[in-house]
Amino acid sequence: MPETKISYNPAAKGLTRTIEITIPSMDRYGKRISPRLRKRLLKEAKLFMSDRFGGATTYAAEGSYKMADGNLATEIVNVISSKATDRALEKHLNDVFEMARKVAVEAVQESVAVTIDNVMDFIPGPIDEDKFVQPKNRWVIWLNNLLDTFKIDRPGSEPA
Repeated sequence: MPETKISYNPAAKGLTRTIEITIPSMDRYGKRISPRLRKRLLKEAKLFMSDRFGGATTYAAEGSYKMADGNLATEIVNVISSKATDRALEKHLNDVFEMARKVAVEAVQESVAVTIDNVMDFIPGPIDEDKFVQPKNRWVIWLNNLLDTFKIDRPGSEPA
C-alpha cells in the first residue's frame, strides 16, 4: 500500500483568528441565571458564531473575577469559540461585541468577556448598580450625539 503523505497547514485555509464569547451562569448579584435563559443564550451564541464564522466549539470552564463591590465571584461559564479568517473577523467584529452586550444585558452582568486571539476584553452590561437599566437603542444614542454636536435642546428640556 502506498504511503499517504498528510500535510498540516492551517494558514492555507486562513482560519488563523480565534474569537470567544463567555456565557455566564450567575448574574452580577451572585444569583443563578435561570436555566431557561442560559440555555437560550447559549443556543443564540452558538448559532451567532456558526452563522458568522462557519462553526463553533463550546467548552465549560470555571471563571473567577473581582466584582465592582470588591467581592470575588466564581462561577461555571461556557466559552463559545470559533476560528475565522482575517476578513470574517473584520466584517463581524462589531457584531461580536453587540452579541456580548446582548448577553451582558439579558444575563444582568457587570460585563461579558470577549477574547480575540488570546486578548481578553470586557463588554459592559447595564451601568446602574442599583437599578437594572436597559441600554439605549443605538438610534437614540445617535440622535442624542447629533443633538449634542449641534447644541440643540432635547424636547422637554429647558434651554441652556
